[in-house]
Amino acid sequence: MDDAKFDDKQLNRRQFLIGSAAVAGSIFLASCGGQSTTTGSGTSTTTKKYTIALVQGVKGDPFYVTMQKGAQAEADKLGATLIVDGPAQFDATLQTPIVDALIARKVDAMIIAACDKQAMIAPLQRANDAGIKVISVDTFIGNGDYTSGPVTFPLSYIGSDNVQGGMIAGQSIIKAIGGKGKIYIQNVKPGISTTDQR
Repeated sequence: MDDAKFDDKQLNRRQFLIGSAAVAGSIFLASCGGQSTTTGSGTSTTTKKYTIALVQGVKGDPFYVTMQKGAQAEADKLGATLIVDGPAQFDATLQTPIVDALIARKVDAMIIAACDKQAMIAPLQRANDAGIKVISVDTFIGNGDYTSGPVTFPLSYIGSDNVQGGMIAGQSIIKAIGGKGKIYIQNVKPGISTTDQR
């Protein structure tokens, strides 16, 4: 793959992030159905203003800041309130209290980049049990198959093809070193769906 194609893929990933947040908000609103009332003049007005939470994998990371911008733009367009929070580190033990606090606030939907595909199942199940619509973005829980996999309560998973992304990165490294040599790969802890797939 040539460098121009690789650069296009990076640009497309940024566009994907912004679009993902917008799509997630739209999925949520569509799943709720239109709640409206008819006034005496026969006009229809919306009675419910939705509150959507975006739970980042780590607060302040440029990746998630980009996602937040897309989510905020879509929330503004739809007239929804967006609450954004995330842990200081990419850690499920720090993300879980954030999820629990949002459950207590009774948000309508939670769009989350889960820090761990197993450890975040129980907290997100609690959110679902409380009537909160759950949408995973960038990372998934369980195996990501919300139709027939072991975890089926999330409405949707919106993410990129991380296996393909790993292949593209590997091919670029092979090309950069002329097809020969030793490669050192450093990864984060296991359990994060995106990096596990890459």
